[in-house]
Formats: sequence, C-alpha cells, structure tokens
Amino acid sequence: MKFSCLLVLVLADTLSMAYASDYSMLYKPVPVSESESEYYATRSISYATGSVSANGLPASRKVNSFIHYSGIERVPMIEDPFQNLSAIADPNSAVVKLTSTNYTSFLEEYPLVLIEFYTPWCTTCKMLGSEYSKAADLLNETNPNIKLAQVDCDEEQKLCLEHEIGIYPTLKVSKSNIAEYTEWNHMRTAQTISRYMIKKSLPAVITFETYELLDNYIQTESEPFVILVNPIHDERLNDVFFKFAEMENLHYSFISVADKTHIAQLNNKVNANLSDKRISLILIHPGEFDDVREFNFNNIQEINSNSLHKFVSKAAIPYVIEDISPEITNYMRSSMLPIAQYFYKTSEQKDIAMKEFRRLAKKYDSQILFTVFKGSRMSRIDMDLDILPAFIIQAERKPNQRSNSFHRMNQYEYLNGPPFAKIESFIEDFMNKKLYISESLPTKEEVAANPIVKLVGYNYNEMIRDMSKDVFVAYNDALCRYCNDFIPIWKKLASIYNSNKPNAKVIIAVINPFMNDIDSKARLYNRGLTLLFYPANGEIDEITGLRVPILYEGDKDLESLVEFIKENGGLGIDGRVLQNIKAVQGSILPKFLNFQWFKFPFFINP
Repeated sequence: MKFSCLLVLVLADTLSMAYASDYSMLYKPVPVSESESEYYATRSISYATGSVSANGLPASRKVNSFIHYSGIERVPMIEDPFQNLSAIADPNSAVVKLTSTNYTSFLEEYPLVLIEFYTPWCTTCKMLGSEYSKAADLLNETNPNIKLAQVDCDEEQKLCLEHEIGIYPTLKVSKSNIAEYTEWNHMRTAQTISRYMIKKSLPAVITFETYELLDNYIQTESEPFVILVNPIHDERLNDVFFKFAEMENLHYSFISVADKTHIAQLNNKVNANLSDKRISLILIHPGEFDDVREFNFNNIQEINSNSLHKFVSKAAIPYVIEDISPEITNYMRSSMLPIAQYFYKTSEQKDIAMKEFRRLAKKYDSQILFTVFKGSRMSRIDMDLDILPAFIIQAERKPNQRSNSFHRMNQYEYLNGPPFAKIESFIEDFMNKKLYISESLPTKEEVAANPIVKLVGYNYNEMIRDMSKDVFVAYNDALCRYCNDFIPIWKKLASIYNSNKPNAKVIIAVINPFMNDIDSKARLYNRGLTLLFYPANGEIDEITGLRVPILYEGDKDLESLVEFIKENGGLGIDGRVLQNIKAVQGSILPKFLNFQWFKFPFFINP
C-alpha cells in the first residue's frame, strides 16, 4: 500500500512538471545549494494556462535549465542576451564623441554628419553599436569628409533636451547647416548606413554634361534608377522631382536629361518612346534596357509626390522576385496582391522558372506577384519538402484575416514538378475565380479516430445545408492558443453525441475559417474562437442559402454546452440522457452477464 501511494505521488509530481512547464524537455529535479540561491529566481506558474513568468519577463523567453526543488520551481536568472554588446562605439573606430563643448564646432567643420543620440543601457543602442562603428570605418576609408558621431544622453542631458530627443537611439543627419536635420528612417546596418551617407553627399538628382558619362553611369548602376526626360525645362516638375529624389535616393538613383541630343541617344538605347518634344518619366532596372517601366499620364499636373511614389514603388519591383529586400517586403504587404510562388531544387529549374514567370508576370501585370525561391523556404508552408519543384498561390489576405490562404498544386500528382503549361492553367483558373481555398478532406481513418467532425471548404456547405441535423461549429483560428485549449472540451462534447458516426443527429464540428472559403458570419466576430449553432429545420438565410446560426455566448464547460444544445436544438436531444445510457453500457453489469460462468467447476452438473 505504501509503495502504491509513493508511486502515485511520484507520477503526480512528474505530470505536474510536464503540464506546468512550457519547455520541450523535462529536466530531472536537482537540489539548489545556498551558494546558488542568489542565481536562481522562483518562477510562478499558472497550471490552468501553462503561462510562466520569471522576474517579470514574458513566459516565451527561453532559459537554459529547469529546476524543480521542494515543490517550488526555480530557474536561472535570465541573462541579458545583449550584455556583451556595447552601445558605445569602439574607441578605435572613426566614430566621434560629441559633447556640448564640441557639438557646434564639429558640425560647422564637417558638412555631412550622422549623429546618434543614445544611452549606454538601451538594448537597441547596443544592437546598433558595432554596426555604427563599422559604418564609420567604411566611410573613413572611402569618404573621409563624411562623419559619424555619437551623443551620450546620460552624460549630455541638456544637449539631448535641446534637440528634443525622446527615443533611443535617435539618428539625425546634419547637412551643410547645423540647423537642418533629416530623421533616420532606414535599416541600421553598416552597409546601409554608409551607402545612405554617400548618397546624401551627392546631388539628389544627377545630370551629365556628356552622353558618354550618362551611358557609363546607367551601364554600371546596381539599383533601379529613375530618369526624368524634361526637354521643355518645366520648373514645377523639376522641383517636384528633386524633392521626391531627396526623400527616396537611398533606394534609387534619380537622373534628369534635358539635352535633345542626349535624349535621342538614350532613346536608341532603351526600349521606350522618348522624344525631345515631350516629357517622359521612366524607371529602369540594372541592365534591363529592353524592359523599361513608363509613367503614363494624360496631364503633366498629374505628376506629384504621391503619384511618383506610387509609380516608383510598384515599378521598382522586379517582374519575378527572387530576393526579398525590405522594400519588396513592404510592397508585397501593402499591395494586398496574390503571390504566385515557385519552389525549385536545382539552378536549371530556377532559370526556366525565371524565364516562364517573366512572360506570365507581364501578362498579369498589377494583378499578381511572381516569386521564385529555393525549396527550403517551403518549410513555412504545409508542403512536402521532398517533392520539388512545387507551386502555390498565396491568395490576397482579407482585412480581417490573420493568416494566409494557399492554393496548392497537388505535389503527388506532379512528383517531378508541375509542367509550366499546367501552372499557367492553374493561374488562369485562379484569376477567373475557379479555384477554391480548402484544406484537405479528412481521411476515413481520421474520421474514425476523432469524434469531432472536421469541416473544410469542400464539405462545409453540404453539412450546414443538412436540415436533419443539429450542427454546432467551432470556428477555430489555429493561431489562437485559447482555441487549442478548448478543443479537449469540444472533443468530449462530440463523444457524447457520437458526432463522427453516420447516423449522428447532433454534429459537433470544427473549421478554420481563415484556411477555407466559406460563407459565414463567424468572420464578423472579433475573437479567436467563435461557436455558432445551426438548429435542425432552422431559418434559412436568403443571401447565402444556409441556415441562420445562433451565436453561443455562454460558459465553455461541458454541462453548459449540453444544456444549450437541448434548449436550442431542433431535435430536442438531451445529451445528459445519452451520457447516462453510455454509463450503463459501460458499467460492470453487462460484463457480469456476458461472463462465461459455465467454465467454472461449480456450474457443472454432477
């Protein structure tokens, strides 16, 4: 008996550790010595939610070890991952330390300076520190007149207050005049910082005295460049173009051509209809002189800062995307366009895809984005990594949609990759709205193993239209942790009504509304989990042709859910009666009656 109790206690303790910890490993209990006591911090645990806090830090922060001692959990004090980084620039670097004493004189001496206002304890400042030092050294070698400087706002509080510094780090560019500042809104890497500062030292808009200089520049340019052809010397347009170039010249080069001879020679080089009698605005990708993007306008007054931004941000995106830069990422997110994604295994497959997709991208310009990626990037999507090439279309995300929806070409139908003729047909069907977003239907084995009925785009309408059944649907967002915690209760509810059986009258179902095309009001509710009940023989929605659901807003415990089905169901089925029947069926009486007593000697007649 003592051994049994001890065994139960050990099992209970082990299970409590497993459920309480949110780590993938269960560590053995080890004692904590007095010398170690200062190194460890008691961690409070919510066994109901599994959330953990240590020293006020979020539960998601990882620690190196997990210690269970005397019923109290202790974890090592979580070390600052940036403790070995310094916000202060390397003293051997070209970064200049500015104080209230030398601040003004230094900016007067150097016409172009990037100033970082920082504090030594700021984590983001620590992350920037080494990159800032590297950028200063790069500039010191190539452009020694461009300087990078730092101001310690802990030491120079008055100076930082004068410049209204409220966030650390704050970076400002001083150019020509100490009173003129440009806020820094770009990536903070050594290469980006040095490149940006070099561009700030050049004119925002470049002009060339000879065509040879112009030709040499555009032949060697490594970024998209914008050319304004302005033979009539429109001053308003020049001013708009110059101001826009000042804002965007980190990412693009801006060129102005007004000489008629230069325009004629440029027209022979690029595939565009340039004239010395009218204004043109074009964007060219490096080396792609046969593929010029033109700004189409009816009236010159249409060219302004907003229209230029819209044109340049779109035209700068390659027809086929193979590298993801911050600018491309921002465009992909803001455009809300669907994205055709091809995943390759070999360089030959990539080359073919680039050629084919370039043709398709021109055909579907402004309607769909095309990308070509290595197969390893497919790990983020529910696809078989062993079958490449593969193709999917990521549908445009709806405003209230929290996750992406994908149309996948069947990998198992094309084990060596889908032919491009099939891909083109697939894209055409998508553009004509002939494709349907749906997860895969559950297999027979999956149906038998899970009492909850899984609904997907393919079977959703059929189930909701079946007026002979009470249907209770959980619209479950896979990103919602609470939704997943609720599933065990939902599973018990489904078991009561034998929902996965062919003759079930009450269906307990689940569907992810963001991964399946469905007509449902579930998306209208701003919550991770929505429960809608469709009573048998219920009212029909004239627009969708489906039953009008009842929103469940009660407690999410088993008894409340069973009572709700009884009161609101069209069939009046009482789950408690079904529970009692199952309890009797599973009791010892049937086993007693079915026992083969005749095998025992005292039941044998003499």
